[in-house]
Amino acid sequence: MCLKKYEKLCETIRRSGKVCVSFSGGVDSSFLAYTCRKVLGKKNMLCVYVRGAAASEKQTSNVSATAEKYDFPLEIINVNELEVEQVRRGDPRRCYFCKKNIISLISRKAEEKGFNIIACGSNLDDLSDYRPGRDAVKEMGVSEPLLEAKLTKDEIRYLSRKFGLDTADMPSEPCLLSRIPYNRPADRRMLTQVEEAEKVLADFGFDVCRVRHYGITAKIEIPPEKFEQYKKCEQHIKEKILNAGFSEVVLDENGFRSGSLNDSLRFKHKQNHEKMKNS
Repeated sequence: MCLKKYEKLCETIRRSGKVCVSFSGGVDSSFLAYTCRKVLGKKNMLCVYVRGAAASEKQTSNVSATAEKYDFPLEIINVNELEVEQVRRGDPRRCYFCKKNIISLISRKAEEKGFNIIACGSNLDDLSDYRPGRDAVKEMGVSEPLLEAKLTKDEIRYLSRKFGLDTADMPSEPCLLSRIPYNRPADRRMLTQVEEAEKVLADFGFDVCRVRHYGITAKIEIPPEKFEQYKKCEQHIKEKILNAGFSEVVLDENGFRSGSLNDSLRFKHKQNHEKMKNS
């Protein structure tokens, strides 16, 4: 079944002729770029990475390394997403406004390079989460080949391993703004604090983690099975995170949950969906 989906993906890309990939260096966009490179050839595909204030150094490094290793033509555009008012003030739909801005920049670059199709790495699992950024994707006519082929995240990881991609088991790396609760204004200092705090955790062996920024408080999310390991070095971790500018460090006893700040929004989204179904 998985390989049949991949055949469908290849056919969709082949029909496109030329594709500009919205590239983040993560599992999905790297797999999409690899497939475009394989099906269309180097001259008929382009990766565009929009590097913003909310992108970690690690993410930017991954983008360049992946593009170089797999010979993806790469263009990098610098942007400060905090200049977008709705993003800066923490609007619950900040991802929509941010994504719309990013797609606009990619569209200009694609047109300049002679590409009229922009594709992103949305997959089937994205439909089950609160992702206002997808509204911008649909609104601006961006192609979603992985979603069209009905590929799930696990299937994309499986195929990535099959083709020997280093990104196959890469953990998700959403932008640093996702660590700041909605309706709280954000600035570069806060993003830097989050990045420094997560570097501390990574240095102690916690590669899968999030540090949520609650003003003076840093709330740590790590997988529950890592709690015992954390307790052994808790004091040292707290000291280093406090040096990043926080006044308090706490461990979230619920453990790591990707997109945990969306919990209440997911509930509202589900309620609205049920109302629409029953009306």
